[in-house]
Amino acid sequence: MATEAVWPVALVGFLVGFLVGRQRRRGVVASSGTLVGQQDVIDAGPLLVETSTAADGKAGFGAGATSSPDDVKLVLVVRRDLKMTPGKIAAQCGHASVGAYKACNNRNTLLAWERNGQPKIALRCSSLKELLAIERAAQQQRVPSFAVRDAGRTQVAAGTITVLALGPAEGAKIQRITGHLKLL
Repeated sequence: MATEAVWPVALVGFLVGFLVGRQRRRGVVASSGTLVGQQDVIDAGPLLVETSTAADGKAGFGAGATSSPDDVKLVLVVRRDLKMTPGKIAAQCGHASVGAYKACNNRNTLLAWERNGQPKIALRCSSLKELLAIERAAQQQRVPSFAVRDAGRTQVAAGTITVLALGPAEGAKIQRITGHLKLL
């Protein structure tokens, strides 16, 4: 099951990143840093909620950074206890990618992420408890995080947190938070 889910997630992640990056270069997508409402989601599927960002809007490359400014990535942490199908996982990861991108208010981080090919890594966690612990760790490390709450129309109950996006942010910071997780 795990290898079957990787390709749809990778494909959706690549396409979302490519299309959003393309639209951004043309000036179609704004980076307001505001919370995403249902009107911002094409199918009004999940309710996307930004769960943390740096208070000053300058999360990213401080003096104590241990990685290159070009080592910026987005990590998607998927709850495997929900038994979502590969298609559902791909859709939820797509929502998380777009939501995290729209919520990112650090232009330098976005530019570095785009320059580096918008890398996205899909990881798995075993429960809501583990996902919330990861979210708390991200808040402590000042890594932006973005939770996707499902609308409840298909496989999971309304309001269920399905995926947590971390970043775009420094790879080293994200690694400290998610290094124990396995690839989806």
